[in-house]
Amino acid sequence: MEEFRKFLERKAQKTNVRVLGKIIAWEEEEVNIPKAPTEFLDMYYLGEKPSGVVILEASVARELEERLKMLEERVQKLKHTNDILKAILIGLAVIIFVLLSKIFGG
Repeated sequence: MEEFRKFLERKAQKTNVRVLGKIIAWEEEEVNIPKAPTEFLDMYYLGEKPSGVVILEASVARELEERLKMLEERVQKLKHTNDILKAILIGLAVIIFVLLSKIFGG
């Protein structure tokens, strides 16, 4: 969720924003862009089905590439943490086994 928030903040920086008291207004240039480049994001975030071939703008492709790299890095960190937790769990199991064998075996 944090990555999506950063994605939105990055996109919002490119938009002109005016603050008028308690009102926030932004200006968008009206550009006739075909739906295809944004169709992928609609499909991903809104659950819509693609209409066949999906064409991405270069900026969307870069955003997706950055997000995938960030997710891959996070997966690697989580795998490392998981390995450490497995080692701790095995160590604790061995300690418990040794303690129980000394209590009930001796």
